[in-house]
Amino acid sequence: MCWRLANALCALNYRVLAPHSPIHTVELPGGERGQIVMAPACQKGTLSMTFRKPSLLRFTH
Repeated sequence: MCWRLANALCALNYRVLAPHSPIHTVELPGGERGQIVMAPACQKGTLSMTFRKPSLLRFTH
């Protein structure tokens, strides 16, 4: 299931997830950003997906 999601996110961003290109930054339709990582950039047989949701509040100094 995770591999299907990773491939769908890469396709949405016009990217191809493959061993010769194992790291991709993706953007979701709602503005969230993420990173998909597969072997050989991470442990063989695993898949890493990290997502960041932008804050609705803006902080000042």
